[in-house]
Parts: sequence; structure tokens; C-alpha cells
Amino acid sequence: MTDLPFVKRGQPITAILWNQLCAAVRASRIIAGDGVRLREMPDGTIITFDGDGADFVHPFQVSLIGTEAASIRPGTVNRVDAKIKDVPLAGKDGDARPVLKFGQPMLDDEGRGYICVEVTCREKDWSVEKVEVVQVADPSTDDGEAGEGHAGSTGSVALPGRRTRYPLAMLRERDDGKLDLYQITFFDLQHRTALGTDRKSATRHFFWQ
Repeated sequence: MTDLPFVKRGQPITAILWNQLCAAVRASRIIAGDGVRLREMPDGTIITFDGDGADFVHPFQVSLIGTEAASIRPGTVNRVDAKIKDVPLAGKDGDARPVLKFGQPMLDDEGRGYICVEVTCREKDWSVEKVEVVQVADPSTDDGEAGEGHAGSTGSVALPGRRTRYPLAMLRERDDGKLDLYQITFFDLQHRTALGTDRKSATRHFFWQ
């Protein structure tokens, strides 16, 4: 996807910038493939899949392995491959794909937890430097422990170390200890940082699919 162009205060909006914006909008359009039907609505697009109920395989698809681990299909944030402990989700040098092992999952008081991408940005220009998959109780707290954040919102909290998180899936623990999984992300992600007035620190991070 073409990155959205940004202009500085007082900078004229030239034909080149306008054309870049048009290209970015065109690149973000959803195009129907085989067995897919699109219905554009005022508040978004409804995607319907034809066929015999085959599984929808997609980037960042999370599958639980018992209650202590999960596998995640390869996905990217701004075309940067996501990893688990520095191993790409697709595997490395022909090895098997890595598994996210979290043991006893981190959950909040209501039994909710999240599997997230944790994005680290470069100091120079806030571009995406690293994407790591983690399991947390709350994406909005520094250590991932339960807090009062609002997980799943489009605007993600700016964490220390130029980090932020975005949920791929939500976990919910049943009374019998089993985990249910609710997928949140279905496509590769795009990321943009909202900077403060000093143009050096982040106030918020934004993700879209």
C-alpha cells in the first residue's frame, strides 16, 4: 500500500502531493477476489465469502494451542515482518514457524487478554523498526499487565521506548479454565504515529487494515 503523504505547516499542496494522496486512496480500496463479494455501505464495506464454508486463511490469523501457546500466520506492519523472539512468523531458513508460548496467559479481572503486535519505532523518523508478537492483559500498559486502557481502539497508546501495541485477537477465559479466541485483525496492518507539538515525542499511534 502507498503511504499517505503528509505536508508541513505552510507547505503548498502541489499536484504531486495530490496525486500521491489519490494513489494512496486507490491502494487502500478493497478488491473482490475469487469467491468474494463486496457490498459498499455508508459506514464501510461488507465482505461475503462464497463457497462451501472453507476456512478464511489470512495474515495474523491466530490459532490457540491448548491454553498456553498460539500460532500466528505471517503478517506485516508497514511491510515489516512480524516476529516471535526475533524469528519471522513464516519461519527462518526453512525451519518450522515459531510458536508464541505464554504459559499461564496474562488476563484482566474479567478474564480477558490479548495477543498483540508490539511495534517499536525508529527515533529518527518514527518509521516501523521492529514488530514483535506478544501476549498481554492490556495493550495499553507498559508491562502488559491489566490496567484501565481501552484495548482495540484505533488510536493506540504511546508506550515508553517508542513502542505501541495493537490487538490481533482477544482471549477470554471460561469458568472451566478453557480459552476462547476472538480474531480482531484479518489483514496486514498500516501504522502512523501522531507526534506532539515538539515533533519528537508520540502522542498516539494509529493502525488500520
